[in-house]
Amino acid sequence: MSDDKLQELFDIEAIKQLKAQYCVCVANEDWDTFFTLFAEDLEFVMPAGDSFKSRSAFYDVHKVSLQDPKVWGVVRCFTPIITITGPNSATGLWAMEDVHVWPPFEGPRVGHHGYGHYHEDYVRLDEGWRFKRIEVTYNRMDALEGGMAEGAEL
Repeated sequence: MSDDKLQELFDIEAIKQLKAQYCVCVANEDWDTFFTLFAEDLEFVMPAGDSFKSRSAFYDVHKVSLQDPKVWGVVRCFTPIITITGPNSATGLWAMEDVHVWPPFEGPRVGHHGYGHYHEDYVRLDEGWRFKRIEVTYNRMDALEGGMAEGAEL
């Protein structure tokens, strides 16, 4: 196996580890680590098309819409298709499933169970691979038994 092919496999594995860390941070509400996973010039595109064009802009909306109201969430990602596009760049497509539940947590749960994809670009920085662009798309979103959260736009 050539050195280039071996490096490509190492890079793909590093990107898989980055995505795994993303999912673990969401489940554990480890927001300090979560925001280190993104490049400063991150673009995050929401399913409705809203776009946040920096890590700090994404953090601000994430804090107000999910962290402050104490929304519980879990994201599962699988079957990645990762393509190394240059020495310091790559793209990825991940199937995903997520659940978000809004408080209060008594009675019928309010939120959604979604199924879709993450479309991603990555960049290698001094600290390793980081998310450069993330676009979330849903193929299906089911309301939980208490309905969708009012005004919740994930």
